[in-house]
Amino acid sequence: MNLVPKDIGTHSVRKGACTYVMGFIDSVSPIAVWQRMGWSLGNVPQRYIKSSGSSADEYVGRLLAGFDNASPNFSSLSLPPHFQNGILTNNILEICVPCYLGYSESFRACVPLLLASVVHHHHHQWLIG
Repeated sequence: MNLVPKDIGTHSVRKGACTYVMGFIDSVSPIAVWQRMGWSLGNVPQRYIKSSGSSADEYVGRLLAGFDNASPNFSSLSLPPHFQNGILTNNILEICVPCYLGYSESFRACVPLLLASVVHHHHHQWLIG
């Protein structure tokens, strides 16, 4: 992808996620998005302005998971795309994700879900650029 690793940090992911969610027409309030990102709203807004509760956070989470908000099933989807247990062996994962076995155990646990999401959303233009 021609990216420079030192230019990518956790802030890049949160900033990109915020930009992505705020791009939806009739999305949730910016307050809900900022709270989901863990950003401080300052002292006064934090006390007096609240999002519409956990439903706003769940909505943002579903958008970030790649669920289609125009689908009638949007509110009933609860699991991200995933493979059946046992279908991906370490050998298969090492082929799909070079250096897979060199990653930390906690990151390796995420890789099957990341791969399933890529496979599930392969037809989306935002995924292929």
